[in-house]
Amino acid sequence: MTKPRIKLNAQVTIKIRWLINPAKRIIISNVSPAIPNDNIISHLKYHNIQILSPITHINA
Repeated sequence: MTKPRIKLNAQVTIKIRWLINPAKRIIISNVSPAIPNDNIISHLKYHNIQILSPITHINA
């Protein structure tokens, strides 16, 4: 499938890109603070989940 384009004045062609971000946020709850973030990241990668940003903690 080719990327959509817009032609202006029959000379200029502009590529169009989607405004949808495919990234999702995952909230993991009830995790013991004794479990290092590296272990969580390695298990997520094992399940083919790509990590795009570091793990942050949410104050409840």
